[in-house]
Amino acid sequence: MPIDSLPKPDVVVINMGTNDARASADVFAPLYKDYIQTIRHAYPSAWILCLRPFNGTHETEIRSALIKGGDERVRYVDTTGWIEADKHTTDGVHLNLEGNKVAGDKLAEILRGLP
Repeated sequence: MPIDSLPKPDVVVINMGTNDARASADVFAPLYKDYIQTIRHAYPSAWILCLRPFNGTHETEIRSALIKGGDERVRYVDTTGWIEADKHTTDGVHLNLEGNKVAGDKLAEILRGLP
């Protein structure tokens, strides 16, 4: 089945940046903004939820990209405090099974609150 014939999503969730600590803000920020614009072009009516990486990497650049974007259907999701690294990750960064459940439950609350 061609991808164009698949149903369009109501929501796109971006969880990006965790592994990008070595990228400078000057490199990361414009690429992140371009990525959001690419998603918007593909899914013009979808909500786009941009999660703060659980380890906080590039939080400022992500938030800034959204403020400058001006798209009312793009939201920043502050995940601060969602994850305890020693309990919810395999290596201090990447989520384990329990961490995925915690994050999924918290994200579900946000999704239920969308108009």
